[in-house]
Amino acid sequence: MILIDFLLGLRLAVGFLGEARQAGWWHSTFLSPAGRSFLSYAFVKTLPLAQYSGATAAAARAHDERIGVGQHVYHLFRLPEALEQAAVRAMHNAELVAQLMPLIADREAATGYLATAANDVAVQQDAEGIVGPTWVAATQGVYGSDAWGRVAALYLYGFRSGERVYPYFSDRSP
Repeated sequence: MILIDFLLGLRLAVGFLGEARQAGWWHSTFLSPAGRSFLSYAFVKTLPLAQYSGATAAAARAHDERIGVGQHVYHLFRLPEALEQAAVRAMHNAELVAQLMPLIADREAATGYLATAANDVAVQQDAEGIVGPTWVAATQGVYGSDAWGRVAALYLYGFRSGERVYPYFSDRSP
């Protein structure tokens, strides 16, 4: 799978699970049926992009408040500019969007995607007991898929346990 497609799936699944009607990690409802209904009038042709953009912005704010914002500090909802641009371009691909939107159909679909993304049992066990901002790898890790499996495992643990987890990449480990 292409990295950007994988990241979009992670963003949608985590974005959905973190919203007010799910875990309540941030106060948006862009990816809920009510949010879809509300946005559909203004964004007839670009509804999935509007939902994605709104949820990403809400989740980025929550992550930034806990992790902080700085040069070369990244997380799922604040990526290097080249990846952010690639993500927006990918959200204009109707075929890809059609494949990704079922991830936000319900909690089981979203957690199932995270479980698949975090397919390494050792990584999932490693996530247990972690709370709050969690360093994953150096900033170059955002360009490889290995670290993103750990990110998926951390979020999966957080949503299953009820603990808020905010994985991030930085050249300075804590």
